[in-house]
Amino acid sequence: MAMGVGRWLTAAVALALVAVQASCSWTTYFLIANRSGQRIELQYTARRIPAFPTPFVLPLKDLESQSGPRAPAGALTRSVDPLIEYTVTVPPDSAVAIFYAGTYTGHPEPFDELFTGLRLSIRTSRGRIEYEGGEILRAFKKLSRFAYTLDIE
Repeated sequence: MAMGVGRWLTAAVALALVAVQASCSWTTYFLIANRSGQRIELQYTARRIPAFPTPFVLPLKDLESQSGPRAPAGALTRSVDPLIEYTVTVPPDSAVAIFYAGTYTGHPEPFDELFTGLRLSIRTSRGRIEYEGGEILRAFKKLSRFAYTLDIE
């Protein structure tokens, strides 16, 4: 009987640890926020994995809570094997999600390999900004634990 209680206790502790870990996890989105007052155009490559969602648009006022409506970004796509390339026009006062990570704590180093070979280009009325590889993730700044943004003004 004592052996059964020991196994039950071990299973209960393991289940409690899983529950605690699950309750402490969150999803952090990486969004390009258009604060310029004019439309901007993004062109970026992404991997064909869930961490790189089909781009969606979110109103700037809903960035911190991410509680607002999410609309498909109407992105043009092109296959660049093994990657996919998105071209997105972002209206003013909107943001587009291009990547997400589970329980991101602000340390981009573990993602360097994932971003190797990827690029991001942002065209505004004042010119073009370009990022490649690991510098893409490092360009984003923390808004909340749920959102990192690359602000275009």
